[in-house]
Amino acid sequence: MGFRISFGKKKIINLTIKDHVIRYVDLKNTNPPMVQNLGESLIMRPLRQSLKNVCLIGKSRED
Repeated sequence: MGFRISFGKKKIINLTIKDHVIRYVDLKNTNPPMVQNLGESLIMRPLRQSLKNVCLIGKSRED
């Protein structure tokens, strides 16, 4: 799942969220765009399991 967040005309942040990691890129809105910061953060196993459980609760079940 990817997101693009814009803060006015000067800054754009792209987020990519996977099962195990969150990746981000912070761009300066110039021509061409310049990368100011980038990185990734691992999602710990207990948090991943909690997030999966929350997603399962939101789904409808047919009995």
